[in-house]
Amino acid sequence: MKKIITWKLKLALLAILPAVLFGLSFWLHNIHAVQASGIISQLTPEVAISKTDIDQIIAGKPSNISLPSQGIDLAVADGEYNQKTGEWTLTKDKAHFAVISRNPNNYSGNTFIYGHNTDKVFKRLQSVKTDDIAQINTENGYRFTYKYRRSVEVSPRDTSIFSYEGPAILTLQTCSGLWDQSRQLLTFDLEKVEKL
Repeated sequence: MKKIITWKLKLALLAILPAVLFGLSFWLHNIHAVQASGIISQLTPEVAISKTDIDQIIAGKPSNISLPSQGIDLAVADGEYNQKTGEWTLTKDKAHFAVISRNPNNYSGNTFIYGHNTDKVFKRLQSVKTDDIAQINTENGYRFTYKYRRSVEVSPRDTSIFSYEGPAILTLQTCSGLWDQSRQLLTFDLEKVEKL
């Protein structure tokens, strides 16, 4: 009796094994296709994409940001966050792309760009109004256009924005408050993507 059960178990495993191997092969092929398209680093593990979605995803590393109604037009450099000190990489004349956030894309997630609250950088963000636009040009020749939605003030150590999951958005950050003790976060919704 024990030999019959063991034999049936082996037979069942042999029947299941090809299906498991086929599924693994299909999964690896799709991951390879995503890596080849340069998108894998811009998607979180929670985001499932089908093969047909891969052809429709547009993404790129930001190189320039402009807010025409505020006269802002800046180069964008990479920015890092130091969790121990709570400080960000900053320069006096550029905006910074938080490399821990999502590259501008037409799929999902938050693109986070920040800069000093100075005349040369983001001071004029204080005058952004509903429906104003922000545009991000990418190194691979795309322009992402976003429309302003809202603004909130947060603590400098509040990093909850990096847990955002949802449609593609842009968040801009600069210092706020009488002594720059707070951070102003401005949220923009993706409107369109154009090839330059």
